[in-house]
Amino acid sequence: MAQDMIDQIQIYRPEAPIQWVWLKISGPDAQDFLHRITTAHVKILQPGQGTDACLLSANGKIEAAFTLWNTASAEYAMEFDAGVDGLWLTRTQQVLERYIFADKVAVEVASGLSALWVFNLGSETSENVLKTNLLPDGVRACDHGRTQYGRPWTVFLGTQQQLLGLENSWKEKRPVNEVPFEILERWRIEMVRPRLGMEIDETVIPLEVGMLDSISRTKGCYPGQEVIERISSQGSPPRRLVKLECQGALPKSGELILDSEGKEVGKITSVSANLCLGLLKKNFLEPGTRLRSALTQAELKILQVAPDA
Repeated sequence: MAQDMIDQIQIYRPEAPIQWVWLKISGPDAQDFLHRITTAHVKILQPGQGTDACLLSANGKIEAAFTLWNTASAEYAMEFDAGVDGLWLTRTQQVLERYIFADKVAVEVASGLSALWVFNLGSETSENVLKTNLLPDGVRACDHGRTQYGRPWTVFLGTQQQLLGLENSWKEKRPVNEVPFEILERWRIEMVRPRLGMEIDETVIPLEVGMLDSISRTKGCYPGQEVIERISSQGSPPRRLVKLECQGALPKSGELILDSEGKEVGKITSVSANLCLGLLKKNFLEPGTRLRSALTQAELKILQVAPDA
């Protein structure tokens, strides 16, 4: 990363297609409830710690994906993209309600909060330890580490006035520049990281899209665990997320990927100039393999495969 980019604080204000949401889960049974139904080892999360996690169907498919935070005793929160028209928020709420029986838990969307994504603010957090805290002015800071975008990423949640005050305080010390969504997508694709609604939907298994950091291998049972463990023991999921180099016409998200014989072997999921992400069948994963897109006839070369174990 260029030094002048490191010296700058870069910000993004989530707006369409990103609709950031903070979903609170609280009550005396919150820890046991979330530990039972999510892929996270909730019982080892200390206040102020977080982890990426999922809710899975019985066949291991993703029903919801989020960062899960332990914000205080008996208080947790899911932080994620609500999706177009709140689709993923609605689905997440429905799954949670489906599992609530006699559990003493309350599920509530935090209202009146805006989000501000900040990059290169400075972080000592490792890629595998996520942290959150309340600042003196009441703004919540959520440190997501470097994994998703390849640089320190912190999400601040508060009123618009609170966030504006933070931004002005940074401007007194360092340059602050806004980052367009297209640049964020470029960073994400370079890191071979999935996004909700693009690579992540109800048809995929977490291991297919490299979401190893969303699955605890040390906790007890949860919905979909048998499928995850069976795939892990067999060696590889049926599809894998890959980074592809594009030449020629720009492929489109959702476009099919063909092999040299014209057979369908996968699909494009995200595109940024000469790079794209795609889901490929596991028999076509050798880096350097040349493929093409079905509609635009773009030439594709595999650069990197997301980890699956």
